[in-house]
Amino acid sequence: MKTKLVLILSLLIVTASYSQHEPVIPPSAVEVTIDSLTVKKHLYTLSDDAMEGRKIGTPGIEKAAQYIESEFERIGLGKFKDLTSFRQNFQ
Repeated sequence: MKTKLVLILSLLIVTASYSQHEPVIPPSAVEVTIDSLTVKKHLYTLSDDAMEGRKIGTPGIEKAAQYIESEFERIGLGKFKDLTSFRQNFQ
C-alpha cells in the first residue's frame, strides 16, 4: 500500500509538471528532463518514516503536502487559475 501511494504521488508530480498549458522552461535550460535519480529522491523522501505514514489528518500528510508544494515551486509550476497555493480543497 505504501509503495502504491508513493508511486501515485510521484506520478502526480511528474504529470503536473508537464500538464501546464504553457511549459515553464528554466532560464538555464532549453530542455527539461527527469532522471531516475530525481524520481528516486522523491520516492525515498515521500516514503521515509519522517513522513509518518501520510495518513489523512496527521502531521505526516501535512509534511508530504509541504514537500510536494515546495517541489512544485522549485520547478516553476504555475498555480491553477486564481488560486494562491497549490492546494485545492474538496467538500
